[in-house]
Parts: sequence; C-alpha cells; structure tokens
Amino acid sequence: MQWEVKSRECDLGEQQLLDKAIKGDKDALSLLLQNNYQFIMGYFIKLTSSPEIALDLTQETMLRAIKKLSQFNKKAKLSTWLITIGTNIYRDWLRKEKRAKEELDQLVINEPAPKNDALNQIIESLPPEKRLPLVLKYYYGYTYEEIAIILEIPPGTVRSRLHNTIKELRCKL
Repeated sequence: MQWEVKSRECDLGEQQLLDKAIKGDKDALSLLLQNNYQFIMGYFIKLTSSPEIALDLTQETMLRAIKKLSQFNKKAKLSTWLITIGTNIYRDWLRKEKRAKEELDQLVINEPAPKNDALNQIIESLPPEKRLPLVLKYYYGYTYEEIAIILEIPPGTVRSRLHNTIKELRCKL
C-alpha cells in the first residue's frame, strides 16, 4: 500500500516535470531524461548485447525525445514513449547494419580470389559447363536465375551443376 502512494507521487512529479519541460524548462527536461536514462540503456543492452552500441542508441533516443517533446501524449508514461522512440531507432540501426554488411559482402565477392594454386588449378581443369556456373555464383555473386539467363540453361540445371561441381571440388581438395 505504501509503495502505491510513492508510485503515484513519482507519477505526479513526472507529470509536473513534463509540463515544465514542454513549456521550455531545461532543468525539468534534464531531470526527466536522467531519470529514464538507465532504463533505456538497459533496454538497448538487452537488444544489442553491446554497451557501446547501447550507449549510442540511448543517446540518439534522448536527442530525438528532446526534439519531439512537444508531440508527447501525456496519456502514456514517459518511459513507454522513450521505449517507442528507441525501438524505432533500433530498427533504423538494424537496417543500416544490414546494408553495411551487404556492401561489405559485395566488396568481398568482387575481390580477386586469394592465391591458392591448388584450388585454381582444379577450377581451371573443370570443363566450362561446370566452371562457368561456379565462377558466376561464388566469385561474382549471381543468383541461380541470373546464371540461368546468362548461360541460357534452366535454373534447375544451374543448381545441379553447382551441387555436383562443389561435391567434386571437395573430393579433389
């Protein structure tokens, strides 16, 4: 029972701080953000397992909250609103990370193959109908459908040739 009274007092204090912050009181805004900082930081640590990334995402969340404070709906708790902002920032971060990984993978695909004389000799010894799909798929990153169009053969044939060629390479290596 006593805890409920304290909780209501905190909520009342938060509402008063929110009113002041929305009217431009920087000290009230600072206190609100400080009161929720660890909560948001903990949320991001659970999502990312990285304190460094969590710190960046938390700070971005706080910045966005400052910019959009006038849009805050007082019906919800501030922490809920901050979690919503943080979740959207996290989703944006995931998309950026995915794009960066794809770009890095593309760079790796376009890099010349490492010098491995034994592997190169085996690949060079393959007949063109096995070597072409292998090179197009693993050196240039084409899809089965794209390789089928390039080589003017059905996609199923591309798959079977790649499967059999890789099996053959494993045996020879």
